[in-house]
Amino acid sequence: MIYPYRLIGSHTEIVSSTDPTLVGRGGDILDETKNMLIIEDREKRYMIPKSACAFSFSDLTVNGHDLIYRPEERIKRYMRGRCRGW
Repeated sequence: MIYPYRLIGSHTEIVSSTDPTLVGRGGDILDETKNMLIIEDREKRYMIPKSACAFSFSDLTVNGHDLIYRPEERIKRYMRGRCRGW
């Protein structure tokens, strides 16, 4: 499933990761690339790989593999699939 929303500016927390030191970290998303999220928490910035983590947004948990696209490509792919009846 493709997560079709913009992530920049939203608050997130890492709920699971292949790197145990990342679990529990959270903050506001400052920037997003194809494979990384840049998260700021209390003046510290972390570059978090999307593929290694699961993220919690409000009441929704999203696997990082569902986010591995550029933001504009992810929304475009979702809309293209939705128009085909996925």
